[in-house]
Amino acid sequence: MDHKGLFVTFEGPDCSGKSTVVERLKRELDPYFSKDENQIFNLINKERHPEFFFINEPGGSDIGEKIRELLLSNKNKMKSMTEAYLFAASRAELFHGTGLDYLKNGDVVICDRYVDSSIAYQGAGRELGEDLIFKLNALGATNNLEPQKIFFFDLKPDLVLERIKMHRNDPDRLEQLDVNFHKRVYDSYTKRMKKLKKLVFSIDANQSKEKVYNDVFQELTKIIKDHYRSKKHHK
Repeated sequence: MDHKGLFVTFEGPDCSGKSTVVERLKRELDPYFSKDENQIFNLINKERHPEFFFINEPGGSDIGEKIRELLLSNKNKMKSMTEAYLFAASRAELFHGTGLDYLKNGDVVICDRYVDSSIAYQGAGRELGEDLIFKLNALGATNNLEPQKIFFFDLKPDLVLERIKMHRNDPDRLEQLDVNFHKRVYDSYTKRMKKLKKLVFSIDANQSKEKVYNDVFQELTKIIKDHYRSKKHHK
């Protein structure tokens, strides 16, 4: 799918710090690019300042938020295949709608989880298989949108479980699964990230929060600047 924008995804196991980084980026990215020395957005469109849109999967739309509640609530029991379809349904609602609109408008979309999460969690964790998840999403859920950069928050399963125990008073339906599930998720992620290594920026998520954030911020701002400068040259 061709578009003028920039599509970035954040991937990683539970409690790897992705969402914490995203919340800080929401506060700091726009002010950073509003400074005179960082004014690069007008290179692509002088009449419109591209915006930053942050999406949390599942979610990001009215229907997606309802699906999120269904998927993560401990009150709900469902088949693994149902779970996989619900994640894909949330994705379809988003990327056949506002998510795609943002990118066509030349905006920056940062998505906390995308198809690689489904491959890891439902394909490997639930043991449905990577091929099935690919086919399910290829039916139209993603609208052929591929991330232009993937930030992978690398945290080993024993540390995932340790953090869940320490920081989650009420773990969601997926977080509370056993160590074997989380090992399958992690192994799938690392295999997939190696396969996509040209797209991936890997972060040691066991560092301090400040170091993790600074690593992400430095790389992300560079990617954004490079992207819009390249768009100017291809006008």
